[in-house]
Formats: sequence, structure tokens, C-alpha cells
Amino acid sequence: MTQGDAEMTDKIGIYEQVFGMELDAIMDAQLKLQVDLQFDTHHEFLVRHGLNDCRKVLDVGTGNGSFLIRTAEHHPRTHFIGLDLKDNMIALASTAAADAGVTNLDWMVRDICDGIENQDGASIDGILVRFVSMHIHRKIDRVLRNIFDILKPGGHLWGISVDASKITGNYPSGAFDAYRQMFERANTKFDIDGRIGGALPGKLVEAGFAVEAVEMDPMSKHTVGISNYQRYFLHEIAIYHAFAPEHVTDEDVEFMRWFVENEVPLQEYDGSHGLVMMSAVKP
Repeated sequence: MTQGDAEMTDKIGIYEQVFGMELDAIMDAQLKLQVDLQFDTHHEFLVRHGLNDCRKVLDVGTGNGSFLIRTAEHHPRTHFIGLDLKDNMIALASTAAADAGVTNLDWMVRDICDGIENQDGASIDGILVRFVSMHIHRKIDRVLRNIFDILKPGGHLWGISVDASKITGNYPSGAFDAYRQMFERANTKFDIDGRIGGALPGKLVEAGFAVEAVEMDPMSKHTVGISNYQRYFLHEIAIYHAFAPEHVTDEDVEFMRWFVENEVPLQEYDGSHGLVMMSAVKP
């Protein structure tokens, strides 16, 4: 077997592994992969924009807590609170933190749309909103006002979201355009705003924040490696296909499989996933 044959077998193996998994397993794997691939970039952004000055940080929509747990490990003198409206996610996060031996964490089952009582937020000087805004876009103005109210003056807000208009690539097949269209079609079914990342800086200003920085996450195959990049794509497509098969068809899946196997490994091509990082301060 030639090296090229071995590489192709490995690519096909990745595809078969992903699409042979149960949906819950794919979603868990993607959440873990996202944190593995994005942690260093996102954490470095938080540090550059005030995290080291914070003593109490709230993570809104913490999910399974994996990003927050890893962050807490890097900042043992800061107290972190993970908030999520789903008690099963908080249970997973609490167990994961205990297993990792991370103790500078608390967990809260709460809907940020309903606000947080003053005793919970009186001393919060950092708030992270990571990949949540797209799901609560119809309530985003109220959420940002609630966040503004509980954040200390001089406190930091960090937002990480998606702007689908910035999902671009130079692959010959136009696969990134197709990927963006699949992403937006699938989001339509669940009333998710995949372009909220482009609107958030203005929303922050309207809520009273001073925006300090807006940057694009540089994630690409050159920063995370081809194999990880292939898995990331396939996880995303598998999830979209499972949840919205009328919007992401079998033909779409086969096209993305061809793209992952044939174009992703080509070094001269790359793309942006439209991930936006922003930092703001409460005056």
C-alpha cells in the first residue's frame, strides 16, 4: 500500500467512524473536539482582555462545562460559576469538575433570560458568553441588559459566536459556500441565528458596554491539523443531517465527504469558519 493509499484509507476510516456513531456520541465528541481545537486561542483572547484581573467569572450557557473547567485549571485564584438552564448539563459539568479535581468552581441551573438575583452577581467582574447568543437571539437585548446589571463597573464581558457571512474558503469545488448554506438551512429549522456574531458588537454598545476588541478566530486546517479538521467538518455535517435531514440531505453529506477526502488535504486551499471573538467593558 502506498502512502497515498494509506492516507485515503485513514480519511475513509474517519468518515466511517463518525457516521457509525450514535448521535449523542457524535455531539459529545464534537463538543470535546471544539474545546480541544479552540481552547488555546479563546483562552489567550480572554487573558489579553482582562481575565487575569478577574476574581469571579460567570460562564453563561456553560453546557458540559469542559471549556470552563479547563479555564479554571489555569486560574486557580479565580472563582468560576457555570450557568446553564439544563440541569442534566450542569450535572455532567459538576461530575467532570470533580473527576478533574478542580475546586474553584460552582454550578447554577438558571436561565439568564430571567436574570440573576443581586446576591448571585454582586461581585462578578467577568462574564463569558460562548456560542450561546445564536440560540437566544430573539432575547439577546434582554440578556445583555441582565448581564450589564450583574457585572461590576469595570468588569469584562467576552463573547464568542458565529457570523455565517464570514464562512468563506477558496476551495475549487465551492465546498465552503455549500457548507455555509447547509449551516444556515439547518439553523432555520430551529430558529438559530447563525449570523448573530456580526451583530453582537452593536448590540453590546446599545446595552451600555464599551467594545474593546473584535477579532476572528483563525482556526483552519493549518492551525489544528488536517485530521482534526476533517473530523470537525464531518461531526458538524452528521449533526445537521440528523437534526434537519430535509435541509441537509444525503446528497449534501456525500458532497461533504468528497470534499473532506479530496480537497481538505490540499495545502494551497483553506477557509474561515466565521468564529468571532469580542471583548467589552462595563464603564
